[in-house]
Amino acid sequence: MSWERTIGRVSFINCEPLFYGLDNSWDVLPAPPSWLTGHLLRKDCILAPIPAAAYAKNSSELVLVPDLAISSRGEVGSVLLFGSMPIESMNTIALPSDSASSVALLRHLVSKRNLQPKYVEMGPDLEGMLDSCDGCLLIGDRALEGARAHPDLVVMDLGS
Repeated sequence: MSWERTIGRVSFINCEPLFYGLDNSWDVLPAPPSWLTGHLLRKDCILAPIPAAAYAKNSSELVLVPDLAISSRGEVGSVLLFGSMPIESMNTIALPSDSASSVALLRHLVSKRNLQPKYVEMGPDLEGMLDSCDGCLLIGDRALEGARAHPDLVVMDLGS
């Protein structure tokens, strides 16, 4: 498998349009978003959707594809803070180990409210995270599935 013919891929539904019609002569390297930056830097692949925060940190070594992003101007439904209390009452918030940009955005939004919860990084599992912390951040399919199964636990859509 040649890195020049390999594209990194995130298996989130919102990434599907990026790969629609892709010629099957390309090799695909599936990985979580947070891992794809390392794959790009090591030249395991030539192109990959990576977190905005990761691009900003490594912009001198990467080339940005213009006019292509997974972004929103409003509620997105797939970047969600869950909990059984308002964010102002949360003392601890679990952060997923698979998302740099969403974590940075949540930290920014929380600091704008002058809140100072303790953050705990862990695997992205709604029940496990909420067993350990007052709130938790989930992204992608896990956020969509969590909101569908437990709509009463959605505290904030980070896109809004």
